[in-house]
Amino acid sequence: MYAAEGQCFVLASCATVSPAMVELLCDTPDKKEFLKAGGGHARIYGPDGSPLAAPLAENEEGLLIAEIDLGMIAYAKSAADPVGHYSRPDVLRLMFNSRPNPVVMNFDEGEKLAVREDTSDAGAAAAEIEHAAE
Repeated sequence: MYAAEGQCFVLASCATVSPAMVELLCDTPDKKEFLKAGGGHARIYGPDGSPLAAPLAENEEGLLIAEIDLGMIAYAKSAADPVGHYSRPDVLRLMFNSRPNPVVMNFDEGEKLAVREDTSDAGAAAAEIEHAAE
């Protein structure tokens, strides 16, 4: 759920499809199989992922209204622990390759680059591939 992942309020709007709309858009029985009446699934979620408004019926149009407490955001963020148990510098690290890499290359050239990277002469291989691409 986006609300729980982002520790934020989420307004999920959704339109309904009326039987008249199905008749207007679907001129064959095959098309009617793909488009059914209904579909209203609008929701409001709090930062902890809990629903804050009673949902409407599937074929009902209307507004969902909920009172929000902005303090819920701080509570959800403190419970999320984004730098706790999965912040493991002893296990994970972020590496950045600052060497230029061609976007498109011949498969054989890519194999040459991979072999050269294993022998730590990747810079020469990249220059050779770049020169060959010109």
